[in-house]
Amino acid sequence: GGGTGGSGAGGGTPTGPINVLIWNNALAYGHASRVNAIQYLKMREATDNIKFDTTYAHTGTATDGPSDSFSSSFDASVFADDKLDKYDVVFFLDTTGTTIDDGQKASRRQALQDFITKKGRGFVGTHSATDTYQNNSWPWYVDFIGANFSSHSQAGASGTAQYYQNNTHPILMDAKTPNPWNRKEEWYNFNRNPLSTSIAGLKIILSCHDQSFTSERPTAWVHEMPVMAPATRGGRLFYTAFGHATSAFQEKEVMDLIISGIKWAAYRL
Repeated sequence: GGGTGGSGAGGGTPTGPINVLIWNNALAYGHASRVNAIQYLKMREATDNIKFDTTYAHTGTATDGPSDSFSSSFDASVFADDKLDKYDVVFFLDTTGTTIDDGQKASRRQALQDFITKKGRGFVGTHSATDTYQNNSWPWYVDFIGANFSSHSQAGASGTAQYYQNNTHPILMDAKTPNPWNRKEEWYNFNRNPLSTSIAGLKIILSCHDQSFTSERPTAWVHEMPVMAPATRGGRLFYTAFGHATSAFQEKEVMDLIISGIKWAAYRL
């Protein structure tokens, strides 16, 4: 046992910090929160035994908008087998578009897919991680994350999330997620209900309704991938549609949910 994480399977539970790669490249709409949230994530490193690596993340000044000042320069070289090996979790923090695609698109995608399927590692996505690889541009990713974003309420709309069918998932229990949970958000609709896709291992944990769209729909879910050789466990995904505004990451309940999602994805819950 022991080690600093990133070791995949092995004897016992690792005791070192959970190593998380923050990836926040937005090649369509850019959220300022994908940069501004980092300071709030880092505030949880010491208390939650997590190390957030921002080596490949955008950390400059970001503004909300469709034209992204970062989009012309990003370093996706981390999406290679040897470089991903050190991480327990890849975190798509409000990504959009064909986020990891560069001149070596095929190998970048394969490295992330192998990280999940062949190494049994973890993935966490917030908000526009589902506004990533739209229009069937990477079918594996969309089936992995479960759905693509299709529309949203106005930002800051009042809404309510609740445990889906009274689900008592370990993430909700660890985070002590309120039930019901009233908050303001840019509430997402999706191009399909993740449950209707017959994807094995996908479970909705939170559903929601809001003042703009009253129909109940998913807003947080998990995906437990099947075990594939040489992995000895299946990769794990946690996604929440929360996180449009920087203020979302300043809400303790939202951050608790994300941190617990990271721990669960890393097999530390």
